[in-house]
Parts: sequence; C-alpha cells; structure tokens
Amino acid sequence: MSETVVVTSDLGCELAYSALLRYLMNGVQYYNVSVDELGQEKSLDKYVTNTTKRLVCIGNFWQDEYLNELVNEHNELKLFNIRFPHNFNNILSILDPSLVTPAVLFAIKQHEVLITMIQNICFGKMTQETQPLVTGISNVLTNLPVEERYYRLFTGELNLNGVLDLGNKILESQISMVKERVLKNSRSGTFKDATRYAVTEGHELTNLTHDELHKNYPECKVTIVTSLKYSNGFDDQVSHSLRSWDQNVDVQKLVGEFGRGTNLASGARYSIDAHIDY
Repeated sequence: MSETVVVTSDLGCELAYSALLRYLMNGVQYYNVSVDELGQEKSLDKYVTNTTKRLVCIGNFWQDEYLNELVNEHNELKLFNIRFPHNFNNILSILDPSLVTPAVLFAIKQHEVLITMIQNICFGKMTQETQPLVTGISNVLTNLPVEERYYRLFTGELNLNGVLDLGNKILESQISMVKERVLKNSRSGTFKDATRYAVTEGHELTNLTHDELHKNYPECKVTIVTSLKYSNGFDDQVSHSLRSWDQNVDVQKLVGEFGRGTNLASGARYSIDAHIDY
C-alpha cells in the first residue's frame, strides 16, 4: 500500500493540485470525495492503513475535530491539510523536505505556466485568462475523471495548448451567454453591514458570471451567483456562490455556519420547499 494518501473534494482546482502531487510523488494513493460526502464524513479512517505515513487533505472542507481525532488514533501518521489560498511551491517542503529533489524542481519549472494557472483558479484570480483551461479540461477525455485529465496534462499525454485552444473556442459563446444573463437578470443591494453586493442567477459558468457582475457593478465589493437544485424528495436547495473583491470583506463570515470556503470565495446551500402545486 502507498505511504502517501491524498484525499480531496470534487472541486476542480483541488483535483488539479492532487494530480500534481501524484505526478511529483511516487506511489500516491488518491481518493476523490464529493463535497456533500465530505460534509457527512465523521472519520477518515477508511483512507488510512497501517502503511500510511502521510495523509494529505486538500481543500477547506475538513473539520478540524475529526482530523485531530485521526492523528490521536494513529500516532505515526503525519497529517497535512492544504487549505486555500496556498502557494504550491511550499507544499512539498512542508510534506517532506527530502521530496524536493533536483528532478522535482525541474518538473515544477517545466510546468510553471500550468501550475500558475491552477493557483490563480484556486485563488479566484484572472478568471478570463484561466477559464479556457477549466472549460477545455471539462470537454476533453470526458470518459475519464477530471483528476486523471489534469494528471495527463502533467505527463504530456494531453497537450496544454490544445486544451486551451478548445477552451477558448467554447468560451466565446459562453461569454456571450454570461453577458446577456447579467445584463437582463441582475441587481445590486446592500448587506446589513452596509457592504454593497451584486447578484444574479446561474447554475453554470459561475466564475465567468462573477467576473461579469464585477464589471457591471464595480462599486460592489461582493458578487453573488444563485442557483436552484430540485430533488426527487423534499430537499430542494438554493445555492449561493459568493466572491469578495475586497481583502477586507470576508465572505466566509457572511455565510457563517451555512457555508464553506475561504475569505475571498465561499458558498452556501440552504434547503427550501420549492414544490409546485397549482
């Protein structure tokens, strides 16, 4: 069994980080868990064996209490929770300085452009510039998991320029859709603390929609994209994706117990009754 186990949610930038770790480190055992499942996790024991020396949890969704319990139960286990924003260049040194070999440093340098794009996606920066990567990777080798597609970018089995070209072609029509959405179906408002926000609806192209909202409402420090998810049962849900455009405005605090994320990018989900009965 592997000495290093990586567990991540199903969010794109976290999957990309996992793929890079798997590329740079030999024998990584990888697990991908949905965000919904992470919210219900009570223990990470199922990912750990007697041979596991490192457990790397990528993302901001992990509850500290059960991570601490896990370490207490497995005294020899080294636990790392990589939360965003986090500069990847520091990660390997944190995991184990012996991992930073000349070959690894060369590989990081070789993929500097791709790594920078992934970091900017995770930090919510340069949306228009990084969206071709997100769009392109979503539309190639769709029979494979997203993490595997990113992994093949690092191994060279997928060509970065080819993925970006595909993403740009698709992006042209997507930007037109987003511009029309924000133009015809958005408004601004004020939170209780007097912070201005802009909001629209959209169940896809969330990052582009935030970008367009910010362009149309530059006076607003927060942008919100809402969506409605219907369930076969009675657990319909409305989701809010929040983006802060001001370092002093913490959107994680705004959503509180209902959400997860960082101070600059957070999301919340609420159960509602959206039953239609004429």
